[in-house]
Amino acid sequence: MVFAVSCRNCGVELAFTRADEIDETKWGGYLELIMRRLPTTVNKANRLSSYLVLSFGLLAFVFSCKVADQNSGEKPKWRYSENPDKMGRGVIKSASIISLNTVSFQSPYDGEQHGKLYLRKHPQSGDAAMFSIERGQFLTGIHKLQLLIRFDDKKPMSFYANEPESGNSDTVFIEDYFKFETSLKASKKVIIEAPFYLEGKQIFEFDVEGLVWENPPYVMPPFIPEK
Repeated sequence: MVFAVSCRNCGVELAFTRADEIDETKWGGYLELIMRRLPTTVNKANRLSSYLVLSFGLLAFVFSCKVADQNSGEKPKWRYSENPDKMGRGVIKSASIISLNTVSFQSPYDGEQHGKLYLRKHPQSGDAAMFSIERGQFLTGIHKLQLLIRFDDKKPMSFYANEPESGNSDTVFIEDYFKFETSLKASKKVIIEAPFYLEGKQIFEFDVEGLVWENPPYVMPPFIPEK
């Protein structure tokens, strides 16, 4: 992607590409790039105004690049992690992926948010599947939560889910793990319908193709120096 910006004041036209090194964290980064590229022949009296005009143009270009990146259509991918159990019982492995769509709740959970699917292998508690949101409350109450899950184009299936022992209301553990895992690994798309407090039933869509879970890809655990 190439972008040309010109200054009517001095008649200079500069071309920029995505490869240009721009410090996007501060306005001075744009001015610095303009200063490096602006010909020294530009009249000193016009130089400052040229800086500003060209910098505004460059700012618009960088913003358009960001929008293009956001609309590039790249789908979420599975993310894998491995962490040692703090009690020395082995390694905790997990895989997670965020939903393709977002939902918006009322205050105090307002703002767009994704759903998230987790798979976990724990040396003590075993295998588990979890579904979570960034902010909000699943409608669990005194009864088990019922999720309606559709794998590809098959008929929707009901799965019960429970709150974690911590009592967090933004995460639930899906029961009948092996049934869920088997269906998940054989699918490319998963749609989950779940009820939320004051928000009713909401739908989350996941592109789950490419999951590697029999032998999850090894991820180097973080280095923790000995004391």
